[in-house]
Amino acid sequence: MSQKTCDDDLHALSDLFVAEHERPSHLKAIEPDTLPAFARVLLVTDGTVTHMLRAHFREPVAVTVEAHNFTTLEDDLPWLGAAKGREILIRDVTLTGETSERLFARARSHIALDRLPPEMREDIVTMRRSIGNVLLANFSENRRELLWHGLNDGRLERTYRVIAGGKPLMIITETFAPLILDTMI
Repeated sequence: MSQKTCDDDLHALSDLFVAEHERPSHLKAIEPDTLPAFARVLLVTDGTVTHMLRAHFREPVAVTVEAHNFTTLEDDLPWLGAAKGREILIRDVTLTGETSERLFARARSHIALDRLPPEMREDIVTMRRSIGNVLLANFSENRRELLWHGLNDGRLERTYRVIAGGKPLMIITETFAPLILDTMI
């Protein structure tokens, strides 16, 4: 006789988000079981989204830095553990197909540079590599903690933070292009 466990319940996917109760008001709640399979995978992955997009769409993914600004926080950013007045880096990127030039996603990162080791900080500040590749190369022990998710103007969005050494290093919000919700393959 089989017994259903929490892992068998798609609604349990929402339970993976530790701050769902703090989801920003502009995000509309969405149940993961209403999403196509690939969108569900992107929603809950703790891996590198760029690699998943490349494998799924069968083409290399270009990461283009659209904005890269040092800024002083005007408000506390609790999930980054950063108080008002602290300097952080805000980085905006787009992920597009190198061949098709299709937009797959946009991402905004809030980065506490002072918590990064020097070589990692240099890679991020000089924009030599994507954040995912920087993390793979410099921090073998890091984890992603899913914060919240929802629909932003019809686009799937999720926010998570990267933690290493027990401290949050960055908060990343990924907004996926509408084609992700249309993808049934």
